[in-house]
Amino acid sequence: MIEARNLSLKKNNNFFLQDISFSTKANESLAILGKNGSGKSLLARSFIRLFDKEFNLNATKFKVDEIDIINTKHLRLLRTQIALIFQDAKACFHPLLNIGELFDISLKTNGKLNKKARKELAFSCLENLNLSDLNRIWHSYSHQLSSGMAMRVQIALALALDAKVFICDEITANLDSKNALIVLDSLAKLKQNGKTLIIISHDLEPVRELADKILVLENGKNVEFKSKNDFFSHPSSSFAKELIRINEELLCF
Repeated sequence: MIEARNLSLKKNNNFFLQDISFSTKANESLAILGKNGSGKSLLARSFIRLFDKEFNLNATKFKVDEIDIINTKHLRLLRTQIALIFQDAKACFHPLLNIGELFDISLKTNGKLNKKARKELAFSCLENLNLSDLNRIWHSYSHQLSSGMAMRVQIALALALDAKVFICDEITANLDSKNALIVLDSLAKLKQNGKTLIIISHDLEPVRELADKILVLENGKNVEFKSKNDFFSHPSSSFAKELIRINEELLCF
């Protein structure tokens, strides 16, 4: 369950997010939509407080399950429970560590498994993301992976760390249609297994496939928050109306 009330983010008295409120029930997934610069990525980063100390995050309430994001002092734990999956997956990996070293260090730092058990868990998570030839992946560096493969490895690492929430920021934007479908299928399976998804996208396809509720941002404020069915049948914001119109036109070709 996610609940945000009167969430604001500012830096030097300049507000980047202001008075944002939304909520989801257990097993519901959220899509966040809006133009470039509307505050989508900053809101995503707010879930794990991923910005410098000059930013001031405030909310009447901001919780994911029982985690109080505003007041928690355990940022390392927070960032294992809430995984931020970036669009450029390759850039998220340390260039001097291969995938096996990355998994081993992450799991060793955040758990008590021995080396053999860490590798077995990593392989299991990679297989859950429909990846094969795991020994090759294990010894590969990020630049040696395709974009779609790197994306699934990033998700598998979060899965191995037992993340409860997956925030997916435009993760199909740079993928071809085949890899985009594979990634969407992988996320659908995560949702079926009880994980919470937050989808940030300009593409309505992942929104239709995965979201239960939709939040629309404009200039750092939420201008629309409703169920997926209400959003597609009765959009109220000008951005939503235009986005749906463009999407319907593309489907006609």
